Amino acid sequence: MYTPRPDTPNPSAPEPPHSLGVTIVIPVFNGLDYTRRCLKTLRETTPQDSVKVVIVDNGSTDGTASWLATQPDLSVIRLESNHGFVHANNLVLKELQGGDQDVLLLNNDTELLQKGWLDQMRAVAYSTADIGVVGCLQLGSDGKIRHAGTYMSTHTWRGWTLGANQKDTCQFHGVQDVEGVIGSCMLIRRDVLNTVGVLHEGYHSYYEDTDYCLCCREAGYRVVVDLDTRILHHENTTTEINQIDFTELYEGSRDVFRSRWERKIEDSYTCPLIWQSIVNEPSGYGRSSRELVTQLDAK
Repeated sequence: MYTPRPDTPNPSAPEPPHSLGVTIVIPVFNGLDYTRRCLKTLRETTPQDSVKVVIVDNGSTDGTASWLATQPDLSVIRLESNHGFVHANNLVLKELQGGDQDVLLLNNDTELLQKGWLDQMRAVAYSTADIGVVGCLQLGSDGKIRHAGTYMSTHTWRGWTLGANQKDTCQFHGVQDVEGVIGSCMLIRRDVLNTVGVLHEGYHSYYEDTDYCLCCREAGYRVVVDLDTRILHHENTTTEINQIDFTELYEGSRDVFRSRWERKIEDSYTCPLIWQSIVNEPSGYGRSSRELVTQLDAK
């Protein structure tokens, strides 16, 4: 289990130029222990008077529903069956459209590590007019980096994460423009929600976050990752706990994604690049080769 240094604050940041709050949307489908830990760290790191937390329970059968009923500071939407991550989030996003609340999508298998994390992400979101979506650096249970931004491979049409499985030596910092961020912790500015809309409902789970980020970029917004904000993400716990066929779910969403984006993404490449290397080889050469190709691709 990753254990952060005690009370690790974010760097100071200016207040967003507004006094509006944030709605945090957390879909759950069983996994009560994860939900408890997520909400415990959320309460410890986040002023409760600045957020509204909405839990969408996708028909949990492990005691989640009865436990949530004892939490007076939460708004709970209870569904009779599991309709997926996208449907659960969109129930709330549709209600927020046209309103004055920013929204943060958050997985229940995350833990918040830093006081002021949400203020920091919002400060980034409002630092310029063209930033629409903000993600953060995510660590796995072993303390290694799992996410510093994402990009889509046109060879496999599987999403890749920058910095994956690297030891966290603070090599990532500042704010970085990226192709996408993972929806397990994704801040969407209210004007983006009003302009771009909700998540695409062709997806059940997976790929919807990349799809949304691409839609935002097409609408003229930047997608960035705040690398000074770190959270812990246990990853794919819902599929494991509920014994859901990950492959079937993932590949079904991949088919939807390719039908929507394959031509546009392939057309965005204007020249070929060949780089021969063992990209997943653990030494410095393999890692540096991967990062070089990623940076060249960004150009």
